[in-house]
Amino acid sequence: MGPMANARLIDAMDALLRDARARRDNRLRWRPHWQFRVLWAPTVVTDAPDDAALATSEIFGPILSIYRFTDLDDAIRRANATPVGLAAYAFAGSASGTRVLSRGLRAGMVGINTTHIASPPTPFGGVRDSGWGRSGGREGLVDCLDMKLVAYG
Repeated sequence: MGPMANARLIDAMDALLRDARARRDNRLRWRPHWQFRVLWAPTVVTDAPDDAALATSEIFGPILSIYRFTDLDDAIRRANATPVGLAAYAFAGSASGTRVLSRGLRAGMVGINTTHIASPPTPFGGVRDSGWGRSGGREGLVDCLDMKLVAYG
């Protein structure tokens, strides 16, 4: 992993994990690790509470949260319960499962059975509190245009 964008993100990663631990009665375990104040070791958290900041906010750092669910409807409901929606990733073992996930997940970018979702020719952007509009791809050019309607009679 490379360095974070700035040292403030180190504090943000630490705060997310402390919040998850406090809501889980200190059963969550992780080892904060940083060096030169801008590096954070990849961290995996399992079963954080649904109301933890870790589960309801965008994490711009190397923290992966893994959640258990009872069925695809439960997974989609929990994924969509956040106020943000930049990207969603899901893995399914059947074609019908991938269709249900792709239709149900509310995010600007969705990766089904892949984590590679962004590239220059594709639109990049989120929904809800993750922003409006897109950059990249043809969709990203719209904000750069001055559209004009001219009607002649």
